[in-house]
Amino acid sequence: MSVFDVSVSAAVPALLVGAGAIFENIKRKREIVALRSSLNQALELLEIEKSRVDNIREWISRGAPVSEKI
Repeated sequence: MSVFDVSVSAAVPALLVGAGAIFENIKRKREIVALRSSLNQALELLEIEKSRVDNIREWISRGAPVSEKI
């Protein structure tokens, strides 16, 4: 076995570990992107609900019956 063979055989496990870490990092980034998308959708829904609540408060302040506007 030559020195080259020994160094290559020693490097292979390190390369596999490095490749595994890279794939794990890519997986985490995808999970973060999916989570960010879900959070953005939730934020949009909260903004819509806040707008509805603000509108209801305005109608109440004007003396309009809430049951007619909801």
